[in-house]
Amino acid sequence: MKQKNSLKQLKEKNKQAIINAIFNSKGISRAELSEQIGLSPTAVSDLVEELLDEGILEEFDLGISSGGRKPILLKIKPECGYIMVVHVTGERINTNLYDLDFKVIESYEKEFSYFDVPNLQEIIVKYFREIESKYTSSNKRIYGLGICLGEDIESLNPRGILDTSISSERVRLSQAISFELGIDVIEESERDMKALIEATQIDGVQNLAYINIGEYINASIVLNCDIFKYPVNIEHMIIDLNGPKCEEGHRGCLKTLVSTRAVIKKALIIMFEEKNDNINVNNDFSNINIFNIEKYLHKESMKRLVEEISSYLCASISNIKMMFNIDSVVLDGEIISLPGLISKIQTSLKNIIVRRCDVEQSEVMKQVARRVIKSIIYA
Repeated sequence: MKQKNSLKQLKEKNKQAIINAIFNSKGISRAELSEQIGLSPTAVSDLVEELLDEGILEEFDLGISSGGRKPILLKIKPECGYIMVVHVTGERINTNLYDLDFKVIESYEKEFSYFDVPNLQEIIVKYFREIESKYTSSNKRIYGLGICLGEDIESLNPRGILDTSISSERVRLSQAISFELGIDVIEESERDMKALIEATQIDGVQNLAYINIGEYINASIVLNCDIFKYPVNIEHMIIDLNGPKCEEGHRGCLKTLVSTRAVIKKALIIMFEEKNDNINVNNDFSNINIFNIEKYLHKESMKRLVEEISSYLCASISNIKMMFNIDSVVLDGEIISLPGLISKIQTSLKNIIVRRCDVEQSEVMKQVARRVIKSIIYA
């Protein structure tokens, strides 16, 4: 009995090796599979036939002949299984179900708030169960789950509960859900996914910095077309030794100079200096925000504000370039609403590409789906 189990396990392992090799190719022949995974041609043919009968693989094209008949190429049958991706922000949860060609099969959107974060594991598992019951069958299943956290949710560091028969403990959300569902689960930040996508869209760029500037400042670094996994905190990078102190005691750090709060504060100072007529006589500045500052400042004053913010960002980008040898910087967040900011920075930095982020949520979720497949292949 033990020997039978061992042979069955070996067979399943070899099948998985074939599936992994095909996942990682755009089409591969039986002969190429045999050479790549180290099984005999006969063994590969037998296993491939089983996978064809099970509806997991399909023959789709003819390869290049090295003499004789052209080989038949194999690929994963797109509809044989699915990848689920959940994107969580402080306003909503978006869920996409993809086939294995990354075509969206089903999409859902539900309201979500910060108060729901403690129940995030329960909510995601519930969504998964609902979709699983609708789409899976004897030969179709959800192979993996990707969780993508928006900037606002990631900062709250949501955790899950790993509950065994012996004990329970708070662990990484993906780890807890993977244990509960018994499938591969990965957890990614929206920031990292945008950085990866941007790096693939700029010709000749392998090293890139993505910087999101709003109330807080966060960054992701791409090195050799992959995410630099160690934390990169540029928020407290010192730029102006004579600048104001942040709440943590850092004088002249980036947060005190270019965050949305810092920009609005600087705009108000300029307005008072100019005795601007647009200042509300009741000192009610609640309507002033990063998106409408231009309405409250004269043209030259707005130009002065943008130049000052630009100079701080140029200094920080130059520091990042020295640390990581980046080729490009992508700016995102509320800061990019300042008119002329991107072009001003680009004019000042001749040896680096500077652009604004234009990545859509749909692209972010598809990138997470690809990462799920990658995690399964290289598990």
